[in-house]
Amino acid sequence: MMISLYKAELKDASKIHEIQVKSFMPLLEKYKDYETSPANESVERIAERINQSFTDYYIIKSSEIAVGGIRIVKKENKLFRVSPIFVRDFELFPYSMDAINRLRSSYICPHASDAGCECHKPKPGLLIKAAQDHQLDLTRCAVIGDVGSTDMMAADAVGAIKVIVMTGYMTGWRKESLEVYRHKWSNVEPDFIAPDFLEAAKWLVSKMGKRFQKTFNPLHN
Repeated sequence: MMISLYKAELKDASKIHEIQVKSFMPLLEKYKDYETSPANESVERIAERINQSFTDYYIIKSSEIAVGGIRIVKKENKLFRVSPIFVRDFELFPYSMDAINRLRSSYICPHASDAGCECHKPKPGLLIKAAQDHQLDLTRCAVIGDVGSTDMMAADAVGAIKVIVMTGYMTGWRKESLEVYRHKWSNVEPDFIAPDFLEAAKWLVSKMGKRFQKTFNPLHN
């Protein structure tokens, strides 16, 4: 059983609504909970939630076919709430559990930058933990990051492919990483400098070739 998660956009509201209605309709018909059942929600309500800054919707796909959805609500103190998660048929329920496990595979250092831990970049502790959890060969993985003195140094420590991107929050900082602060990671050379994440992905695909694409695992910071 192989699934993938795709972050939903506003244009996906109708598809999410279609799957959500089909998933919850048997419960609505049984319990008649018209005021609270997700099966009775409008597509406009789902579109409204997709636009919320504290909400992320993901479409669960199997073999590129949408089979379910999951909504993640960001709470305070780095807590998250799943509300709801659904699949279109009961026999597909294991897909929802796989989706939860994938979303839980986030690796965040909880320590201060001067704590001396092994998980705060440029230390590679979190990359090593991810490799152990998912049986990854880090030399066949890529780290895509925006700061040379942390992301690229951590990638270099484990022999991963190093891609630095120039977009995202505080774009000027990315340029300074390559110029003003280049001396802080002068012993590390990025394998590719990408103007944005899409170009980074294109470069990786072209570099690896069709044979390698099947086993390639991108680790995005």
